[in-house]
Amino acid sequence: MFLKFLKKLKSSSSTKEDIHLKTLMAKNILMSSRKNYSKFNSINEAEEKFFSQNGEDGIIDFLLESMKINSPKFLEIGVEDYLECNTRLIYELRNSNGLIIDQKIDKKKLSHNLELWKGRLKVVEEDINHKNINDIINKYGYDKDLDMFSIDINGIDY
Repeated sequence: MFLKFLKKLKSSSSTKEDIHLKTLMAKNILMSSRKNYSKFNSINEAEEKFFSQNGEDGIIDFLLESMKINSPKFLEIGVEDYLECNTRLIYELRNSNGLIIDQKIDKKKLSHNLELWKGRLKVVEEDINHKNINDIINKYGYDKDLDMFSIDINGIDY
């Protein structure tokens, strides 16, 4: 029954309390996994899904640990309400700074599940395309020294 609860928590959480529990669970699982990172034969062995769609959370942790990046600067485009995306776990677990951009962001829902008062996350609601992406990134100062850049818009995922 406890494992069933953990799986449910791992896959769908939206309150601050649920997110806090999910983050603690992720921290513990990743700390355990990190002990074996040097033994992995494939990056796929690092896959873990907490806030990401397909196991990217673990892979991103593996890459950041391998490159010894403790406080990453990140940019993510295509986040919706920031509950299922690639940089949320970085934001929650590491002393990171980030910029998230989406055409429409439910700021009420976002502020309900995220502690924006920390000031480490810039939230931008703009329609982004190949013609304006550089201008928008430059405008907010995320054109240099990025540790992670994630794009997930209209089926374009990187």
